[in-house]
Amino acid sequence: MSEPTSASPATAVPRVRNGPVDVPVFVIPEPRMAAAPPGGDDTSGRDATDPAVADGSDVQGFRTTRPMHCQDGRRSTSLSLARAPPEQLRPDGGESMKRARLILVRGILALSLAMGLGVPALSAGDSASAATCSGLTCGGKSPQATGCSSDGRTIFEISEAGVRAQLRWSDTCKAYWVRGATPNNTYDWVRIRGYVPANDTFYSDTVRAGYNSWTWTTMVPKGDGVEACVHYAGSSQPPGCRTRNP
Repeated sequence: MSEPTSASPATAVPRVRNGPVDVPVFVIPEPRMAAAPPGGDDTSGRDATDPAVADGSDVQGFRTTRPMHCQDGRRSTSLSLARAPPEQLRPDGGESMKRARLILVRGILALSLAMGLGVPALSAGDSASAATCSGLTCGGKSPQATGCSSDGRTIFEISEAGVRAQLRWSDTCKAYWVRGATPNNTYDWVRIRGYVPANDTFYSDTVRAGYNSWTWTTMVPKGDGVEACVHYAGSSQPPGCRTRNP
């Protein structure tokens, strides 16, 4: 076979004999190629010294195959269209994304707690169990301050000229009290009275009815019964009263 005479060294294309057909081989300059590891199994095919790789100008998300060695000892390479795994595209292997998700979850949880979402409401039974007195020890004390009002229920209600009085009872504290409210901006009042044989004590408390709001008397422990009364300040009649027997 005669030597080619028409092609200059600058334009000559190396060819590899493949049977009867000469196959052109495009050569990548040596400095841009990573040396193949021992055994010839280069799994990355990317050269850290290659400027196209170092500055990110390579095809994003793709990787090259391992070098192919020609018969004359020179090397060429080809481009694989297999996209690299996402974790290989991130320098930290996806840790930053995990941290971002964790921060987001914590933020949502904190916001939920701040808004009262997902937080169990305190039931009446839970509040009543925190009452600071029971029975005789509740005599003369405030149902609000002791926590007895948390499970309070109305036994009956009486009224006079729009003034309301409700007799209340707490199962936890074993005590009564009266609460009152009035639509009149006058000195309307409500009262509770009762005798307790267990400590030989007579309890009585009178308070001004709240103007469009509730006020309450102190408590009377369970005893021989209690009396609730209501009085309208503009009336000359005796207060209206009702008794609760034991």
